[in-house]
Amino acid sequence: MNPVKKYQINILDESFTILSDEPEKDVNDSLNLMYSFIKEISEKSGISDSKKIILLAALKLSQRTVALEADKISFHEQFTKKDKDLTFMIEDLKHKADLMLAE
Repeated sequence: MNPVKKYQINILDESFTILSDEPEKDVNDSLNLMYSFIKEISEKSGISDSKKIILLAALKLSQRTVALEADKISFHEQFTKKDKDLTFMIEDLKHKADLMLAE
């Protein structure tokens, strides 16, 4: 576990202090992604209320997280099925090899 580090961030002219024990690169990557969403929303929506923009950015981040979780579950299910298929094929080949050797 990393030590807790304090970060001062500025979002739409509002200052925030956050604490995180995540690696600094991960925190910076997360903040950069959030900043890009905030910039996109503020430019495209015409909304000037910073709290609404931040909320919309948080919702967009949440939607992305939900989609990634669904993908992860789908990939896991596909991997599990392929693993079972390969296990069956290996067992079948072993059985056939045993029969051939027994002849």
